[in-house]
Order: sequence, then C-alpha cells, then structure tokens
Amino acid sequence: MTIRHLKIFTEVARQGSVTGAARKLYLTQPAVSLALRELEEHYGTRLFDRLGRGLQITDSGRRLLEYAAPLADAFEEMERAMEDPDRAGQIRIGSSLTIGACLLPGYLKALAAQRPGVGQKVLVDNSRRIEEAVEAGELDLGLVENQVDNPALACYPFLEDRLIALCGPEHPFAQGQPVELGEFLRQPLLVREHGSGTRELFESALRLAGGTAEPRMESVSNTALLRAAAAGLGLAVLTERLALPELEKGTLCRVNLVGVNFGRVFTLIHHKKKHLSPTLRAFMEIVIGRPGGVPENQSR
Repeated sequence: MTIRHLKIFTEVARQGSVTGAARKLYLTQPAVSLALRELEEHYGTRLFDRLGRGLQITDSGRRLLEYAAPLADAFEEMERAMEDPDRAGQIRIGSSLTIGACLLPGYLKALAAQRPGVGQKVLVDNSRRIEEAVEAGELDLGLVENQVDNPALACYPFLEDRLIALCGPEHPFAQGQPVELGEFLRQPLLVREHGSGTRELFESALRLAGGTAEPRMESVSNTALLRAAAAGLGLAVLTERLALPELEKGTLCRVNLVGVNFGRVFTLIHHKKKHLSPTLRAFMEIVIGRPGGVPENQSR
C-alpha cells in the first residue's frame, strides 16, 4: 500500500466513480480499478459496492477515508512545496455567503499582504455546503455561521453576530415601536434558503420563542432579500452587518422585534486530521485574532 493507492482511493470516493477519478488524476480507468483492488486485498475488506456504473462507499471505505483524505492532501501540499521552494502553495478557503460578503475579502487581503506568493482558491456557498466540503477534504478551512456539531471537525468561534428584522420605510413597523412575535409572524417573511446558517438560526430562535414561520420568499441571495424588503414585499431577517449601508441610507428600517434572540457566533472550522501548514496557521491568526499562534485543535 502506497500514497498513490490512497490518492486514487480518495479521489474515487470524492468523484463517486472510477471514470471521474481517472479523468481527474489523468490515469487510465484500468489503472484506477487495479489500485482499488490492490487496496481492498491489502486490507481484506470491500471499500466500495459496485452498483451499475456507480460506486457506493462502504462503512470500511468511510473509515479508511477519514485517514486517507488528510494524508493524501498533506502529501499533495508537500509535493507542491518541494517542487518549488519559493512557491508558497495554495490555500483553499470556504465561506458562507454572509461571511463571504462582509468579512472574507478583508481576511484574504490581509493574507495576501503577509504571503504574496500564496494562491487563493475560494468557495462561497451556504454553511452546510462549506461544512461538507471541509469534512470531505475539498477545502482546507471553512468560515460558517451555523453551530457545528460534527465530531470530525475542529471549531474556533471568532466573532459574535446577530440577525435583525428589516422592513421598508413605508411599512407600519418602520417607526421602531415594539413588535410582538405574533404580529411579526403574521407578516410576509423573506428569508434565506434551507442549509444556510442564517436560516438555521432564524428557525431555531423562533422555536425557542414558541413560534414557527411559513416564509413568503426564500433566496440564496442576501441582496435579493434586502431589495425585496426595501420594496415593501415583506420583512427580511438577515445579519445586521449586511443591512447597515441600507439602514444608514434610510432605504430599510430596523424592526423592533421583542422576545426573540437572534444572536450567534461565526466559526472557523477544519478537519481534525488536517495538517495545518504555516500558511493555514497564518490565515487562522488573521481570522481568530490570536497573534503568536492558534490552538492545535478545538471542538465545540
């Protein structure tokens, strides 16, 4: 068993097929199939079930993937660094849409100033997708809004945030009077899609306050929700940071919703088995704000 076997196995698991892995690794399909067969013979267990043209990873395969993916990624990182000693490598960062809009550009700019040779590959998606990509080894680090209970991931809370309810300036709630939960829920609600940290917090906070909601509009776009609220289509619930420019211009107003706690904490995550290179640690220091180093591992 070699690192080549682990690289092939990891890519097959990520692609879900021999064909996809062969294409990604620039290998022939027979070469990929042979490596899988040798790996299964080595460990004496089946790693994939062959279902037609597709592959379904087994429990043994998932167990091996927990170890193989970080090893394969660390080896690739080492290879890139050793090919060119002056090359700083590439950092793969994932971010939720809200953090990506409000905070990530500043973090990436700071990293570029510290390490100008570092390549930056960025994925901005909802928090659930970022968490999945970090666990699968597709991303080195993730910045998410939702609470992370995944035992495979190390978590570093780095910033407090809160959601606020917003309305257009012509809405009856625009004068700042206290709005009870029942009144709020009778309004058309404009919210983020399922899978986003914002939506998860919105629904959990309502449950704790004794309410549930049937939104009129769901969107992956924060901008679309802000504009819909400004146009008088309903009440949007989004992070305060995103709404500040519109609040200052007067195109949106804050709804004084009482009895609901929309507080949360943004979290940096990485796989617990992920090798933290100097570049990754530098980025973590920028985000977490702990000069001189970051903890080896933390989990919430």
